[in-house]
Amino acid sequence: MILNKYSNYQIINFSFLVVLFFIVFYSLVFSVGDVDYPVSCAFKSVAGIECPSCGMSRSFTAALHGNFKLAYSYNNSGVWILVFVLTQIVARAFMLFIERKKIVVKLDVTLSVLFFIIIFLPLILNWVSFINRLL
Repeated sequence: MILNKYSNYQIINFSFLVVLFFIVFYSLVFSVGDVDYPVSCAFKSVAGIECPSCGMSRSFTAALHGNFKLAYSYNNSGVWILVFVLTQIVARAFMLFIERKKIVVKLDVTLSVLFFIIIFLPLILNWVSFINRLL
């Protein structure tokens, strides 16, 4: 079997790379003014109000088309999360082709988790605040 010659780490990196590419591709397919995204906010569909993640897809689309001011207006976390996605694409691609020494893998995981926390913490705190206001 062809997967036997690849490590679990390579398979995970490749899987993340595919998902991240899909996110960017999905965002690039639409024009900045499009409102007909095929995936809408589940929370807004159920509760009828916008959540802290609303506008994230439109924010990605606007940023990828170079309209950062509009991207921030859709969702102020969107640009930073897109930066995370783009850096992870580079990191996952890089990690597929380098020699996987234990220290490199530990450094990759540590930096990725740290970067994730830094980028996503404002969005997580917005969600916590949002839920507290609803209760």
